[in-house]
Amino acid sequence: MSLLTPTVSTSDFTTQMPNNPPGYPSAGAISGPSAVSMHRRHRASVLATVSLLLAAPAVVAVGTGLLAAPGAAVGLVAAVLGLSGIRATRHIQISGRGNAIVGLVLGLVAVLIGALVVTGVFPWIDASTNEVARIHGWLDAHMPWATPEL
Repeated sequence: MSLLTPTVSTSDFTTQMPNNPPGYPSAGAISGPSAVSMHRRHRASVLATVSLLLAAPAVVAVGTGLLAAPGAAVGLVAAVLGLSGIRATRHIQISGRGNAIVGLVLGLVAVLIGALVVTGVFPWIDASTNEVARIHGWLDAHMPWATPEL
């Protein structure tokens, strides 16, 4: 017996299905105007989508320095909505589990970094520095074409 030879024949698992299983209408009955679709459309979870939409700006707001505390608060709301979105996607008709997980993770990252910025753990960024103005000044000094005059 060779290593590449299957031990069980594929013919052992094949069964003959009838053309019209019991409980299903015949092919001619489906073509009429009273035909009903056999599968339901999936809906995206609103909680999962809102969680992702709140978590992404929360992480950016925390990175600015001045908006660290509000960004952490929005990140906390996004994390709670992410948990609710994961719970809502348990139903088979509701999709969006990936959005909820990403929203939860980004929300927790925003809360963690926001808490560290507000307490002063990061020496290079704190709640009194304006990182946006600092980056704008650096861009203006090194790449003046990237910052248009107002």
